[in-house]
Amino acid sequence: MPLGETSTRYSLVKGERIVRSGKLRWLKSLMRNAASKCFHSLLSPFQSIFVVSTSISLHTHPFYVTHNDELVDSFHAFFRRCLTLQQARQLHSQLFLTATHRLPFLAASLIALYARFGFLSDARKVFAAIPVEGLHHLLLWNSIIRANVSHGYHQHALQLYLEMRNLGIFPDGFTLPLIIRACSSLAVSDLCRIVHCHALQLGFRNHLHVVNELLVMYGKHGRMEDSRQLFDGMSVRSVVSWNTMVSGYAFNCDSLGASAIFKRMELEGLQPNSVTWTSLLSSHVRCGLYDETLELFKLMRTRTIEISAEALAVMLSVCATMLQVDWGREIHGLVVKGGYEDYLFVKNALIGTYGKHQNLGDAQRVFLDIKNKSLVSWNALISAYAESGLCEEAYAAFLQMEKSCTDGQSPVRPNVISWSAVIGGFASKGLGTASTISYTCMQVLQSGVLDVFLRFKASVEREDCPSLLRNGGASGRHSYKGFEDGEL
Repeated sequence: MPLGETSTRYSLVKGERIVRSGKLRWLKSLMRNAASKCFHSLLSPFQSIFVVSTSISLHTHPFYVTHNDELVDSFHAFFRRCLTLQQARQLHSQLFLTATHRLPFLAASLIALYARFGFLSDARKVFAAIPVEGLHHLLLWNSIIRANVSHGYHQHALQLYLEMRNLGIFPDGFTLPLIIRACSSLAVSDLCRIVHCHALQLGFRNHLHVVNELLVMYGKHGRMEDSRQLFDGMSVRSVVSWNTMVSGYAFNCDSLGASAIFKRMELEGLQPNSVTWTSLLSSHVRCGLYDETLELFKLMRTRTIEISAEALAVMLSVCATMLQVDWGREIHGLVVKGGYEDYLFVKNALIGTYGKHQNLGDAQRVFLDIKNKSLVSWNALISAYAESGLCEEAYAAFLQMEKSCTDGQSPVRPNVISWSAVIGGFASKGLGTASTISYTCMQVLQSGVLDVFLRFKASVEREDCPSLLRNGGASGRHSYKGFEDGEL
């Protein structure tokens, strides 16, 4: 039915009054207030939902109370199709206009949407606007706690959980894994024990997702005996449970423990997947068992296990350490074959591998092919130059890094790895003064002492410093602009 040409009859049982209207004024107002054409296109497939049937009798003021389910379904569809922050805010406006922003499900969806775009402050504002009676819906708490945990605000997530419990609301199998993750990230052993006891007291002893998260927590804290005891006591285990144990042993550099769980998994009739194999490879690499890792990778291919990007990155680190040139190129071929060329961590590993082999042309080609270069990308290239004795090229890349931007936002700043590569490059070429000056500059950046920086600028004019270092220090002011502008 075309908008604006409706002759729908509304019956409102209120004082026996019948209201007739030739236009849906509320819908026109809603569409008029939409912030952009983008929202109109988003809304168009669902316009029929907002047209009231001639046979509907409304016993309350706004029709959305009767059509609550349809509105929830339509807005839920909008949330799934929302691709930008602007669309999210337009949806927020429509929720407010239709007075559905107080519905727990839609409010929780809006919180999750803002969190997905990285706007945690907006998500918190939505939660803060929920009336007291609405706060008794666990879905809302799960949504805001998940938003905080996913953005690293673990302490705030725990504070929210305490508020939730003070209201008498009990957690479910979605809440507790988030709280366990928050406690694990805070790295407080006593807190980990407390949350474990808390989960047991609430009756989640055999809840698969909760126990899996506890396994992760103990693995991160190096308490594999506790993790193994918990694992052995599980009445039901998923593949995630097994993978978590293998990964935990790998994280703690215990290849024997990882292999034992891997073999036990096969004996119990479960098929290790790509994640299991990758964790097993990682456990051997961490223990320096490079030949054994290569053999495991060959076995993995023989059994036609899917080779993940993570597994290839692990193998590239092996090739770099063992100086296996042919293997490095073969792994690069598997990267191309698997379609992992756009994975940043894979490309960074390729740069490191080619750098170790002193194939600087290949390393540079991979580097230049990266659209958004991370600090790891720059460090890999700088280290490749430095380890090949090309200290001036390493320093040139170092200076260029500070000019670069990631995702068009802020410049990439050097860290201790960047400085160590440059300092080591100068030292290996016998350029002691340049190495000392670079070290001094690194200390300046860490301490923010301006007078030390001024002494550094004077000292770079010494004759035994490479011309590139001298120019970068004396006239390449972009590297140290923050000092002169007082931005420390």
